[in-house]
Amino acid sequence: MTIVSLKRVSATKGEPLPVEVAFEKGSNYQRVQIEVYDAGVVNPISRLGFGTDPKIKNGVFEVDIDTNYLDLGIFEVKMVRFHSPKEPTILPQVDLISGKDYERMFFEIIDKEQEPHTQAELRKKILNIEYHLEQEFLKPVDIRSSKDAQLKNCCVFVFVHNLLIGTRIRFDHFEMIPTNSGLGAKDQIDLVNEFFKNNSSVRLNFPYSNELRNSSQRSNPAFVLHFPEVIGSNYDEINKYCIDKAVLLLLAAALSRDSSGEIFGIVLLDRISGKAMHYPISNPYIGNLLVGNLSGESPRQLETYLAGLQTKPINQFFARLFKEARREKNTDFQYVRYWQILETLAESRNYDSSKPLLDYEGEPLKNDSQLRYVRGSVNIVFNLLRESQIGNTKDSWENVNVWFAFRNSVAHQGSVSRYTELSQDRSKVWAKYGLGEIQRLGGHDRYLWELKEDVKLLIMRELVLNRG
Repeated sequence: MTIVSLKRVSATKGEPLPVEVAFEKGSNYQRVQIEVYDAGVVNPISRLGFGTDPKIKNGVFEVDIDTNYLDLGIFEVKMVRFHSPKEPTILPQVDLISGKDYERMFFEIIDKEQEPHTQAELRKKILNIEYHLEQEFLKPVDIRSSKDAQLKNCCVFVFVHNLLIGTRIRFDHFEMIPTNSGLGAKDQIDLVNEFFKNNSSVRLNFPYSNELRNSSQRSNPAFVLHFPEVIGSNYDEINKYCIDKAVLLLLAAALSRDSSGEIFGIVLLDRISGKAMHYPISNPYIGNLLVGNLSGESPRQLETYLAGLQTKPINQFFARLFKEARREKNTDFQYVRYWQILETLAESRNYDSSKPLLDYEGEPLKNDSQLRYVRGSVNIVFNLLRESQIGNTKDSWENVNVWFAFRNSVAHQGSVSRYTELSQDRSKVWAKYGLGEIQRLGGHDRYLWELKEDVKLLIMRELVLNRG
């Protein structure tokens, strides 16, 4: 039986606080590590972790917590780890977890003027705080615009892969839950086997072994977002609310975890009817749906592009940027991505900024009576299109200015629709004009389509010119 106890549960800052651990197998190890977490908060985190050689008396291991490193408050001895085995045949470490392997143990750091508490008092206080935090977390979120609207009440699970999460973390009425697992590669193995079965006389059949399954799951970890109770007018409204929350969280996780997770499924459990709905989500194919020579499967074309990528490494950078832009789901953000490619391509030309900017007929472009020069983002991109003979003076000048205005709206304000908050009047005017054109065309964003096509054409020309 494992027993973790404290000789006293109250200490002033700087006083050592002894922890005693009675663990039968502890004698097999040389060192003990203690993890101290804060208590009575939504997401407890480690506040102190240290390893040391324990004092041993009558089979009980004693370690002193150095309270100099802790602030005033209540803490929990969350984990005791025995490690550094005395024999090579012994497990490298044994972890003892609070609430699982031993009774939860709390202590407090107090001012000298404060009255100390007993273990029972601290436990009662923390359990009461945790109860109220749990009740607050479980409160339903009503997202209906009108409380008179029809009601659907769901518990929602959003499944995410390609992001490793090892800690359960709670937010405002939803939480991240680790799965300690991931997605396997069975579909890939099945496709490989099916290909050789149908296209080769060689009869190959690669097994989907436990080793391969475990390896592929580690390479593609998954976790779950749990929304305890969401009330909406319909399932679609609830679905969208949870997806929007998940997308924002994944953006934050991309920064904190240095990885980008993707949603692959959503499960809605109707709390009233008991009905369960599964919504699988996959990234749709966004490329050419045609096949064959006329649709971009030309061997000669691909060989040319491959040579251009290999001959000049900077072309790989442009192609990767284009690939990422094509994968971007947010159309507003696509403007930023495509413009980055355009501007970088134009800057790589090293234009002479003292020369006047010419139109497609070779005449100088003017701003009222003043000459325009080949300098600044709009002008150098226009010059790039003109030199490449893509478009004409009128259309290209309009496109470049609208693209740049939309890009500025997104880069500085977060979306194209917030263009009115820009500081530059010129960008405001062009953004307003561009949005008006899109509205006139029934919502068809010809600017984004032409931006994508022009960027693609410029990159393809770079590859052809540098094919060697």
